[in-house]
Amino acid sequence: MKYRSSDDSTCISLRTRAGAVHHINRSVLSNKSGLFSTLLSLPQPHGCSSDALDVWEEDSQLCQLLGLMNGDPIHPASFHELSSLLELAEKWDCTELIHQIRNTSLLNPFIAKHPLQSFALARYFNWTEEAKRASEASLWLDFDDPINAGVIVNMSAEDSAALLGLREKRCGMFQHLLESPQRFPMANGPSYYCIACGRSSAQDSYWSSFKSALTTELCRRPSGVGVLTLLSGGATCLEAEVLWRASCSTVTCGAKRFDKRLTLQLIKACFDVLPVSI
Repeated sequence: MKYRSSDDSTCISLRTRAGAVHHINRSVLSNKSGLFSTLLSLPQPHGCSSDALDVWEEDSQLCQLLGLMNGDPIHPASFHELSSLLELAEKWDCTELIHQIRNTSLLNPFIAKHPLQSFALARYFNWTEEAKRASEASLWLDFDDPINAGVIVNMSAEDSAALLGLREKRCGMFQHLLESPQRFPMANGPSYYCIACGRSSAQDSYWSSFKSALTTELCRRPSGVGVLTLLSGGATCLEAEVLWRASCSTVTCGAKRFDKRLTLQLIKACFDVLPVSI
């Protein structure tokens, strides 16, 4: 693909690494690129007769950027293609084009599939909203997976710490809420009071085991899909089954210790206030 104005005398020719030559209007290039604005304002070497300026860029990368300069719609086919385009735009000091790429939401289609890379890219360009969406999408990833672990290792220490911190914050806050005696007085108090028979008895380990199972599941899958499945009844666990069977220790009473519906609602309320992004 070649970009030309109606008057070739106003064009500049750019030669890629592969030797392909592309033409673009000098004014367009100068207006869109701070780098070329400076270069083209300098006195040209005497006797320079080169028919093209070697830029040593990849052909596809240059085509995308020149197309963007000329107002053509672009549709990066991959995250790599988009990141390469942004890399070249930054190298050539194309601030306006970088803003244009963001405003046309070209990163959005790649966030769900490449949340870690998208997060790093968004943080690099200070794209706050995109970074938030990418951090939320990262909660669905297994950070112990070799592929994901490899990406995290190559991220900046600040970015990787932010994503790990989000996970730790969710788990810590969830555990703290489940241990609240105000939210769960029937389970986190020093003793258990049975409304049915009016007697108090020492707490057992049923609630503690269930809390631990919920927190462990959230730490294992930070998106919370496992916890929500348990709360909705789509799955169960031994700790939950034991909890729902627990009854008052008074022989003549035997009332259920926990209202299952109410307890699940309270746990869901705890889950719903957890942070989902940085």
